[in-house]
Amino acid sequence: MVDAVRGLAVLAMIEWHTADAWLSASARERGGFVAAELIGGLAAPAFLLLAGVSSALASPLQPTAAQTWAGVRRGVRIALAGYALSLYAWCVDRAAVLQLRNVPTAVAMALALGLFALAIDDRKRSTQVRIGLALAGVVAARFVASQLDHVTRDGASLLPRIDVLHGIGAALAITSLALHAVRALPLRTRAWIFGAGAVAVASLAWSVAGVPQRVMPDAIADWIARDAVRPHGFPLFPWLAYSLLGAAVALRVRATAMRLDHAWAMPNVSRPALVALAALVIAALAWEPWPVSRALLAVAPSLRSLGRLVFNASMITAGAALIATFAPRALGATRALALLGRHSLVVYAVHLEFAYGLAGIPLQRTLGFAAWALGFALLVGAMLALSHAIERAPRRDLTRVRAAA
Repeated sequence: MVDAVRGLAVLAMIEWHTADAWLSASARERGGFVAAELIGGLAAPAFLLLAGVSSALASPLQPTAAQTWAGVRRGVRIALAGYALSLYAWCVDRAAVLQLRNVPTAVAMALALGLFALAIDDRKRSTQVRIGLALAGVVAARFVASQLDHVTRDGASLLPRIDVLHGIGAALAITSLALHAVRALPLRTRAWIFGAGAVAVASLAWSVAGVPQRVMPDAIADWIARDAVRPHGFPLFPWLAYSLLGAAVALRVRATAMRLDHAWAMPNVSRPALVALAALVIAALAWEPWPVSRALLAVAPSLRSLGRLVFNASMITAGAALIATFAPRALGATRALALLGRHSLVVYAVHLEFAYGLAGIPLQRTLGFAAWALGFALLVGAMLALSHAIERAPRRDLTRVRAAA
């Protein structure tokens, strides 16, 4: 079920990125573009919420320090992958490496990413070596930061930006640490704590915005909250709320010993269509353009992030319930969604090249809705083929290789 819902998020992601990149100026003025933005806006919340679900489901009931550290490393790797994609986009898609003055910065950033990756890899290394690698990575990263005002400006803002992979990675690392911190409590109590944490993070996002930038360096503050200069990105406030909420749901499932009757069933829900309907009603009530929500936010703007959390979580729940409803009659489509979901990270990296990268240049800001729909379908088919190829690729049995060594 988690993979299938993540597959829905992948479709929403590709739909929005291609619409944003390919649709012409005239097409962007139509209502269809607003609908595409609304649907695409569910992708990032779904990825973060499902990251929390997966983390809590995979975590042992009493995680050891080593198991928690493995979860933190996974989050850091995802964040490093986000920086690697930003570096690629700047060097290749924005042709930064064609100008000599950009090369030292590009090399230093690649070096920093490599050093950080070595510092958290799975090999047996002493703590001193890991700390040394991390410190060397910090030195290289500081050099990159000092050079950002001297390199080609086109695309250079990509390098320090906190994008969705950075947000997912940070949220996963913190969720893993939080799961370890409450490991001694009953499961239901843990679920309530994580749910309360999600509400608190979303509720505080308005108040926290801009505060870290006044007391911390931007490189650290941008991970925590937005400010007026950089109002976008995926900082912990409010995006951590989705991961915490996902963990709360997973812990609640584990606390009641719920089970999955088959791969696409919702736990112990006999009529998922009713769940979908109830979730859609809640989403409609929390939708910002609804007059009541608009009036409430005019009085209490600090509730905006909390309202979006309720809306997005309700829409994601409705999607999961619809999968559970129609899966028995559309098993092939559900399996295709799960296939995309299992390889969402690769699909994310590759499809960006066709939306915003070099491969998408002939299509950018040129298509009408009909041509865009055809291109979207072809790109989804290509991503399915890529995911299928990855699934069928032979994999080495690392256990046997290590034993032989």
